[in-house]
Amino acid sequence: MKETLDELTMKRITTLLPLVIAFFALFCFAFSPKTVVTLASGDAADPALYSNDWRTTGPPGGDVRGLVVDPSNPDRFYFGTLDGQIYTSADGGKRWQLLYNFGKPRLFVDHIIVDARNPRTLYVGAHRHNLAGGFFKSTDGGATWRESAQLKNEALHSLAQSESNPDTLIAGTFTGIFRSDDAGESWKQLPTQSTPGLMHVESLAIDPRTSSTIYAGTFYLPYKSLDGGQSWKSIKEASSTIPTSRILVH
Repeated sequence: MKETLDELTMKRITTLLPLVIAFFALFCFAFSPKTVVTLASGDAADPALYSNDWRTTGPPGGDVRGLVVDPSNPDRFYFGTLDGQIYTSADGGKRWQLLYNFGKPRLFVDHIIVDARNPRTLYVGAHRHNLAGGFFKSTDGGATWRESAQLKNEALHSLAQSESNPDTLIAGTFTGIFRSDDAGESWKQLPTQSTPGLMHVESLAIDPRTSSTIYAGTFYLPYKSLDGGQSWKSIKEASSTIPTSRILVH
């Protein structure tokens, strides 16, 4: 039985249609905009190569509050969360593991300091906004922690260590500024009550040349002390819109 012209035409269309669809899809893919993800070249196990590129990393969910790098090991990272936890990575951020859980929900672990003299000594300042968070110290790389009884009722929003005298730590809280000269073992409150506006201390910096020169930033003003925190003066006119959230001293 002979096929009609229409039947032959339909058979050819049926045969060629899948090829036409495949070609069209390939064309659209080739010319459509797409996001390029750059991966580290070389051995993926090399932390230096991995951390050279940007990508989503770490455990899913949560909020990274403070991120620091071990000054003696650039592949060792630490970060704190807003739920009282500290995570660490030993391979430049490729893999992360929970280092410690303080067991205090809604505890903002904003500040982590790794002591440059001994990387197993860590300092942490924490808060719950205007509610107490406290100061914590570890001497075994974060496996165990001791809380300072003197700062137990303080909301620590800033923490700094002196380069010239690493035993000196300065903590900024919701009520004022505290100083330790024995690596966080004991603290004393600095006289800030007579300085108008010097509360809700959001940022701190210590001059790397001397621990006598300290800078403090609040929501409205930056302040400076030249005598280790015994007296303070404002170094800028008041601003109701620009908070001093970070201070850097070179």
